[in-house]
Amino acid sequence: MYLTGLLLLVFFVNVTMGAFFGNPFLDDVGEMLFLLGAAIAFAIVVLKQETKARQQEQQRQQ
Repeated sequence: MYLTGLLLLVFFVNVTMGAFFGNPFLDDVGEMLFLLGAAIAFAIVVLKQETKARQQEQQRQQ
């Protein structure tokens, strides 16, 4: 979960620096890879939490 936040933070800092100062530290491909990594990490976290919630619900039903 922290990895997702960190990747998004780096992405937004890069976009902000490019917008306000004209000097982003990542190129277009780097931005895309950071955003892709954040999306994949987010999906993994959501799926893990969903699995955990489903297991807890099954334990309550037993």
